Amino acid sequence: MKKLKVVSVVLVCLVALVLMSCEDNINTELFTFNSATGAITRYNGPGGHVTIPASIDGRPVTAIGSRAFFDRGLTGVTIPSSVTSIRSEAFARNRLTGVIIPNSVTSIGGMAFLYNHLTSVVIPDSVTSIGLYAFAGNRLSSVTISNSIISIPQSAFEYNRLASVIIPQSVTNIEWSAFFNNVLTSITIGANVTLGNFSFPAGFVDTYNNGGRLAGTYTRPDTTSWAWTRRL
Repeated sequence: MKKLKVVSVVLVCLVALVLMSCEDNINTELFTFNSATGAITRYNGPGGHVTIPASIDGRPVTAIGSRAFFDRGLTGVTIPSSVTSIRSEAFARNRLTGVIIPNSVTSIGGMAFLYNHLTSVVIPDSVTSIGLYAFAGNRLSSVTISNSIISIPQSAFEYNRLASVIIPQSVTNIEWSAFFNNVLTSITIGANVTLGNFSFPAGFVDTYNNGGRLAGTYTRPDTTSWAWTRRL
């Protein structure tokens, strides 16, 4: 019994050492951290690829604060699974070509990834809300939207390169200009979704609303056409 207790203590110590070692491999002095809120409020380091620590001084990092990495020359970022919130403009105006959003994240603030070089993004089902302009001004050709999102806000995905999009059944409202200025020729959408003006390009809103707001996949032959047709 005494041996078992000793072994248990040793294992706990080893785990603690591993965690400390992982934190030590990241220069946490580059991050301004509010230990009371668990938010990184500022990144003070160079650009390139940045790995965000899961904890700083033993406190978990649970939020990326507003403008924490704004215009810092980032080309890549690793977000730890301790993070639950990515706040407004957190990664705006960088050169990110890709990002993995961990399934611990529940909210993504307005303009969080505005003006990057993202080509694809998966928003996990843990995310229940995204802010306006969250992914606008990127190079997205592929997006997977969380099945937990009810509303897609204004301009969330405008000015990208999406040729097709699947709107989750959970979505009941898509606001003004949400997918404006893409190259969409295929839209899969549920029934009775409220669409804001210019939420989709070239006649789709009128086609959907005037056709009884029916579920289905709507397609058009090319990006110059206003003639959308529906199939189940």
